[in-house]
Amino acid sequence: MCPQNAYSMIDADAEGNSGDPSCGDYHTVYIKVKDNYIDKVSYLVFGCCASIATSSMTSVQAKGKSLDEALKAHCVMQLKII
Repeated sequence: MCPQNAYSMIDADAEGNSGDPSCGDYHTVYIKVKDNYIDKVSYLVFGCCASIATSSMTSVQAKGKSLDEALKAHCVMQLKII
């Protein structure tokens, strides 16, 4: 299975980063929100296969959730509103 939603979202409503690019895996997550629900999710990840796979699955699981649901499920972390 190929990773899903692996792209930089230019028109994202929020963006979050985790990791340290100098010493390991690094993730950037983008979300587009519509009526307080996650309409689109994408990510860029630089890391091992497990990091890529979990980023892909998290992006699939987060889509369609309310922001409250996603935050409770830790689907979206360290959001910075653009």
